[in-house]
Amino acid sequence: MRHLLRPALVLAIIAPLLVSCGEKKEDEDEPAPVVYATMTIADSKATTDNGTSQLTTLDSCKRDVASGLVTVKMSMGAGKASLSFSIKNYSSTPKAYTCTQAVDNQVKPELGTLYETCMVDVKVPASATDTALNGYSMYRETVTTEGFIYAGACAIDVTAATPAIQGTIACTDLIQTTRNGTPPNPLVATVTADVTGSFNCTFK
Repeated sequence: MRHLLRPALVLAIIAPLLVSCGEKKEDEDEPAPVVYATMTIADSKATTDNGTSQLTTLDSCKRDVASGLVTVKMSMGAGKASLSFSIKNYSSTPKAYTCTQAVDNQVKPELGTLYETCMVDVKVPASATDTALNGYSMYRETVTTEGFIYAGACAIDVTAATPAIQGTIACTDLIQTTRNGTPPNPLVATVTADVTGSFNCTFK
């Protein structure tokens, strides 16, 4: 009888060990998410929009070699903070770009050519518990947005150009073109914010 119990005893001891070998240790760290951009909004007249966001979702990082257009969007996911920018006539070597609103974009109803050289647009949740967004830009993206003249300064400094794009943005007095998810009516051109940040992504 004693000999019959031994195999069962050995199996009872080994079985938990076999199960535990296949389980993930609770104290193992998950790999840190990739931070594609860090964005800071400051001096916003809507003070709840101020703050720094680390953007870990790469929505778009494209370079059209034929047209010279670069389009980039990074975010924290749907309904969360995001940074979008575009550059026309993109150089394959590092270069600083000055972004300006196109003159034919300033007056409704036409959108015109939107912007000259480059553009920057940022969005953040209207509140900590909200997925509706407040957004700041230096041009009109939709015909429902009232006309305005962007008088701030906005620049994109590209420090690495290919096969990845890396650099910084610095824009003053971006105008609030989205409030709680829709264009504000009336648009108040004095409701502005400053935006700075850094970015890095590989073209796809």
